[in-house]
Amino acid sequence: MTSTVLGIDISKKDFYVSLLTQSRATKPKKFTNNTQGFESLHNWLKQQSVVEIHACMEATSILA
Repeated sequence: MTSTVLGIDISKKDFYVSLLTQSRATKPKKFTNNTQGFESLHNWLKQQSVVEIHACMEATSILA
């Protein structure tokens, strides 16, 4: 089974993703952190012919 991985670096305003397949990795792509941004991500994944992914998310913050 070939695994497709989506790495996500998320922040308050936007998020960056990189798609890693067995044959290649994409350059980081930026989306807005809102409903429209997640819909854009979904459409972009369909354009990349992604059917199933394993997603890993990193969210960094500063605790006050």
